[in-house]
Amino acid sequence: MSSSLPNRPSSILLQEPFRLFFPTATLVSILGVSLWPLVYAGWLPFYPGEAHTRLMIEGFVSGFAIGFLTTAFPKEIECPPLTGVELTIIYLAYLGTVTCHSLGQILAGDMLFLTTWTLLLCALAIRFVFFKKDLSVPGFIVALLGILSGLAGALLLILYRLHYTGELTSRLGALLLNEAFILGPILGVGSFLFARFFNSQNTVSFKDRWYRSTPSTIVLALLIYATFFLQIYRFETAAPILRAVLVVLFLFLQIFEGSRFTKTGPLTILLYAALGSLTMGILVSGFSSHTQVAFKHLLFISGYGLLILTIATRVIGGHIGKCPLLFFRKKPLYWILGFILMAAATRVIADLIPTIRVSHHIYASLCWIVSVSIWAIAVMRYITTVDPEP
Repeated sequence: MSSSLPNRPSSILLQEPFRLFFPTATLVSILGVSLWPLVYAGWLPFYPGEAHTRLMIEGFVSGFAIGFLTTAFPKEIECPPLTGVELTIIYLAYLGTVTCHSLGQILAGDMLFLTTWTLLLCALAIRFVFFKKDLSVPGFIVALLGILSGLAGALLLILYRLHYTGELTSRLGALLLNEAFILGPILGVGSFLFARFFNSQNTVSFKDRWYRSTPSTIVLALLIYATFFLQIYRFETAAPILRAVLVVLFLFLQIFEGSRFTKTGPLTILLYAALGSLTMGILVSGFSSHTQVAFKHLLFISGYGLLILTIATRVIGGHIGKCPLLFFRKKPLYWILGFILMAAATRVIADLIPTIRVSHHIYASLCWIVSVSIWAIAVMRYITTVDPEP
């Protein structure tokens, strides 16, 4: 049976920082979508276009990524977790990022975002170089490439805001930050986590998988990242299509190679829906420049957003000893899926039909808030529960 947090909660937070970052990032996502109803009600003194995007990327996505990385990476290479001082500084820098963006201070928020991840990567690099006891999975390399791409994108956007670069580098920076930064960690996590959604039993040893899959994994990842540059400089339609094909190939090779699947559950349905939306969102985003923003919300909401919540559910379940409970409570998971799909559809329609844009912005925001709230009630309430046999 699982037990509540012991008398030393700080010790658990150091070993499993997701218990701190996941709830914070969840609240940030609600803040990020709430900007639209606030501005339409006349309660926000600035237009929240950039602030909304940054809160969802550098707040929501980044918070979950930090929580997962600081929990999984030290355990994977068998090194000490972050110290209390390190975790506190990183968390405060993360909160500073969120605060700046919520106030419309985009430049300061981007700078703090770069600071947060620079500090985190330095802390993890020290552990990898001096304390590593085991091989890390190839997925962490893919995640690192995505994170570095996102940081490069943020830097390009900072330079553009300071008038050091032109419009082209601004577009590249937006692509790297808003898409590559999310896609890399998701593919990296998926390379060793998605198969567990099916309770798969891999027939290939870990060391063999390392040597066999690392070259193909890195090559595919580099090709995926290269499509972002192709999209900016020449192939605006072909590059997203190529990226979608490469993503499908990457996921197929990483999930199914050497695996036997024994069980599935409602959580797997969320995974299927998220991966389908991710692939479809990448595909259709390149068809027309007039509909790119609209259809990218299919990618962001029901693709990346649903994937993050699904992965977080599996992570929380794996750390509290309640995986069967989370897998077989169907109704909350189906409600989450329904409201997220409704949020994505409503947000796409908002851009396609300008006459109803304001109302559908609000509806999409409310659908996201409802879905995240259901998820928090169904899953996040276990965030303080500890598995006595990790």
